[in-house]
Amino acid sequence: EMEDNNELSGIKVLGFILGTELLGSERGNIEALRALQSKGAEIVVAICNRTPNGGDVGDMCRTLGFITVEIPYGSHFSAQWMINDKRYAWRQIKRLFTNSWKVHRIIVRHKPHLMIIGNTLAYAFIALALTWHRHPLVFRVGDAPNTKSRFQLSLWKTLARRANAIVCISDFIKEQITDLVSLQKNVHVIRNIAPVRTD
Repeated sequence: EMEDNNELSGIKVLGFILGTELLGSERGNIEALRALQSKGAEIVVAICNRTPNGGDVGDMCRTLGFITVEIPYGSHFSAQWMINDKRYAWRQIKRLFTNSWKVHRIIVRHKPHLMIIGNTLAYAFIALALTWHRHPLVFRVGDAPNTKSRFQLSLWKTLARRANAIVCISDFIKEQITDLVSLQKNVHVIRNIAPVRTD
């Protein structure tokens, strides 16, 4: 059980959650934000608007008292789809800019002190904004990166380089990424706690 304190009072955290269903990754990222909230931080979460109001993820975030803002994010960068469907490819490329513009406006409006992300695909759609805005970024690593896909691995490494700190959910995950990150990078292990349930 988390102990409430005001260690982070006055700090605003901007989180990014791509999924709209409360699956393991989404619950884990919400719990990471809740842990920061329990220390006094104000939480703003950029949720996905492909489901009205962010779906179950949006509902959970608002139940916990997080401020939610909506961005479209996008779909997986399937090489086959990108090559065979030019409209899909154009839509995906356009989303790289439209999402980053929306995130830029969110950052300007909410002025976060810290940002946290746990999904490389989500990062792909907001990377431009996080290049413009150099706020401290925490990369929460819940799974080992996909080393079989050059694109996925390259994206993972780009996010790891941009992050000011990397937080792994287990010693095993930390071991899995050891050879993929700079020796100078701050890599920590903060184990998952049991997720809160409101249902």
